[in-house]
Amino acid sequence: MSPLDELDLVRTLRTQADRPDLTPIGLDDIKSTARGIQRRRRIGTGLAALAIVAGAAVPGALLLGNEGSRVDDPIDEPAVVQLDYGRVVPLDLRDAEPGEPPATTGFVVDGQTLRLGDLQVDDLGTTQQAVPLGDGWFVQGYVQGEDRYGWILDADGAVTDGFPSAAPAHDPATGRTAYVVREGDTAELVVVDADGVELWRADLSDGTVPRGFAGDDVITLVEPATKAESPTLQRISPDGTATPIGTPPEGFEGLDAATGRVTAQVDVRADNTGCFAVIDVATGQPAWERTCEQGLRDFSPDGRFLSAGPAYRSGGGDPGISVLDATTGETVVDFTAPQGLQFFVIQSAWEDADSLLVSVDQSDGEGPAEYAVLRLDLDGTVELVSEVLPWSENADQRLTLLHPQAQG
Repeated sequence: MSPLDELDLVRTLRTQADRPDLTPIGLDDIKSTARGIQRRRRIGTGLAALAIVAGAAVPGALLLGNEGSRVDDPIDEPAVVQLDYGRVVPLDLRDAEPGEPPATTGFVVDGQTLRLGDLQVDDLGTTQQAVPLGDGWFVQGYVQGEDRYGWILDADGAVTDGFPSAAPAHDPATGRTAYVVREGDTAELVVVDADGVELWRADLSDGTVPRGFAGDDVITLVEPATKAESPTLQRISPDGTATPIGTPPEGFEGLDAATGRVTAQVDVRADNTGCFAVIDVATGQPAWERTCEQGLRDFSPDGRFLSAGPAYRSGGGDPGISVLDATTGETVVDFTAPQGLQFFVIQSAWEDADSLLVSVDQSDGEGPAEYAVLRLDLDGTVELVSEVLPWSENADQRLTLLHPQAQG
């Protein structure tokens, strides 16, 4: 067992040992850790092989070390493997390997059937987001005629609680979740740990939405009261102190909460094309030269990578998706449709620091389209992690990814 694998297991055991209710370690916890170790071993093996082929370190290479594990304790001598940039990997449902269902990201089928890991819930309502919460899930959605916008689902899919309003943000490194509860003219930010135990709460101004975590604090977006004003980002501490960070560019998409960087379209043209950049909100300056070829989407959970697609987004979706180095803008890997296929990436969401989930629409041009969710690992592995659904006249047949960072 590598030091990284050992630390992951130690961290899981330590987290479970600190539970206030002294609940025994669950099988799901062990499965989740095992899946992460297994996937990382596969990635590590592939990257090590690439390093051997490369023979030596080359400029513009990606160093994948223990930063991606998000474990609490540092490692004195991290194991680092080398990966060349600029690889091209074809996306094809017919060639994708079968894989485990997403452990931390759910999706909706037919607009009603909610899939969360091994859990399936029917007729819950219009679901918009879902994040892990203890042994269950925190779900944001809407039920027609009911003033309820958030639910907690237990491991069996039973609705155990509801909230008048909810906007969740989740930290995969610690398992924490932040959401907003509104009652009349008042709003509170609630932060809970991986077991669903409340850590702290703070009063908020109306229109504030949690967007991520930075240390013990929560980064929130404050929506303006009028269109003449601009949204702002602020940092809220456990004692309730709110510290302004700055004003993000209009229409920003992704946020790296730890560093205050955002992705944004900085030049919009009449034909709906434009250029994108990574902007430091505190200074307003770009982190690297803007790109007019690719549309920047979301940061990976550890802030090392960016998902990206074409600068112009058609109504059907993107013909592929890329992963970029978030520091330099260099392309790490391009996932593209092979020749002869009609292929669209509808949505994407980071599952963890090393893999993306994408909902796709694929057709060979002769038969009806098919829909599915794929996992794209940085080693180039493509896995099928949902059933393959046939085309339907119901537009909601397309699988809808559920995640605070899901882009559609």
